[in-house]
Amino acid sequence: MAEHDIAHDILQALKAARHVLIIPHGNPRPDGDCLGAALAVHHFLADNGRVATIFCAYPAPEMLQYLPGAEHIITDPAVITALDYDLVLLVDFHNLKNSGLEEQLQAAAARGVPFVVIDHHPRQVEITGTTLLVPEAAATCELIYWLFDQAAVPINKDMATCLLTGLITDTQNFTNAATTVGSLHAAAELVKRGARPHDITGATWKNKEIKILQLWGKMLLRLHENPDTGIVTTALTIADLKEADVPLDAADGVANFLNNLDAKAVLVLREEENGIVKGSIRTTRDDVDVAAIAKQYGGGGHRKAAGFLATGKIVWDDTLGWLIK
Repeated sequence: MAEHDIAHDILQALKAARHVLIIPHGNPRPDGDCLGAALAVHHFLADNGRVATIFCAYPAPEMLQYLPGAEHIITDPAVITALDYDLVLLVDFHNLKNSGLEEQLQAAAARGVPFVVIDHHPRQVEITGTTLLVPEAAATCELIYWLFDQAAVPINKDMATCLLTGLITDTQNFTNAATTVGSLHAAAELVKRGARPHDITGATWKNKEIKILQLWGKMLLRLHENPDTGIVTTALTIADLKEADVPLDAADGVANFLNNLDAKAVLVLREEENGIVKGSIRTTRDDVDVAAIAKQYGGGGHRKAAGFLATGKIVWDDTLGWLIK
């Protein structure tokens, strides 16, 4: 089926549904692309008189709280259990294990609830449903923009802000290899519709306090190249975060910054509460697939940028460097 036919089917399914459950990925933690895409669709459905609920396993990071509608994101699975939804939309992922609602969604599928998937990550797990999956796209928000543009859907200021956020964050301000003519065109059109790129970059990139950059300095001092894998790793513990008095997402952006290193790949490990370690992996090399590495820990992503959440704690090995145990 041609992509324009899939776009038509997706919009028809959204408009026909009585109550849409929208789910951005929860593993790795939600980012500007998955939340921007989810919220843009939420605004579209509201404009068309449809009921929609966004569930995410984790709340929006502090730097993304500016997104219009972010306050409506639900993080309690028990609330979703009580809902009577008749369509599930997965945005920016297609693996139920990364949803935070795996058992509920499997039960919904068994009941015959239809699924729609919109994603730009390479296929990993097959989900039966209408799927718009384009790995060549810079971001899922680019696909949402394209879907709206194909159907001449009016994009208001709030929708434009959400979609441009995904494009800016996933392309690192249009500087990484994911940047394409399509993503630049979409960004220009979204600015025409009221998105403010300076406000978005101010919230997502130019937002570092002195104490956060000092913490980054500690992570730079901890850089270590594993002699067996050639991967450069650094780490941040819960104790580091508490000592610096900064939020958990204070290290966000370090992996992208370190991708300037001349290395096989860069892995940033960060401890979270409840014995969870977040891993962010980046590479600039064509012969390295960091998504395959992330998949070993239950995560995923792209060949050059991926992430995961793992159970354990960060430990130091005098030979291998920073590890999860």
